[in-house]
Amino acid sequence: MQKKHILAAILIAVWVPASLVLLKRFGDSYTGVFDPNFQLKTVSANAPELISKLDIRNDQSAIIHVLDKTCSCYEQTAEHVNYLADQMPAGVAQRDMSVAELAKMGIEVPATPMTILIRNSELQYVGPYATGPLCTPQSDIILPILEGKIQLPNAWLNSTAVACRCPV
Repeated sequence: MQKKHILAAILIAVWVPASLVLLKRFGDSYTGVFDPNFQLKTVSANAPELISKLDIRNDQSAIIHVLDKTCSCYEQTAEHVNYLADQMPAGVAQRDMSVAELAKMGIEVPATPMTILIRNSELQYVGPYATGPLCTPQSDIILPILEGKIQLPNAWLNSTAVACRCPV
């Protein structure tokens, strides 16, 4: 009986750390700093051209969705986008743009999923939809900005957020 307890203790002592290492590696493969090289500055620099291509009124808000269906975060983000569509204030335009379309305007996309929020013909926010390992409404950034719960004095280039993302 003593040998079984020792064997069980050894098994647990090996299994628990191994599981933690594997979970950390798996999580780190899609969760990390959204824009470690600060490429989001290119959105700010090219915002006038981007805004002119949106075909929205000067007083209208718009959300640009930059998604990649091959990204491991896509399913969670698609659910989050649907949630936003149901909850956002009336009159907010939604547009889908690809990494390639933005690149033609000189905008470097560091990772997907990425969102760009335009309000009153000015860049308000660019970065991930949410923070944390999952892109869920519980960690949403966009809706509180749209609802005015978060007041931004300038454009928020959310480069340092740790989020679910797939580097481009």
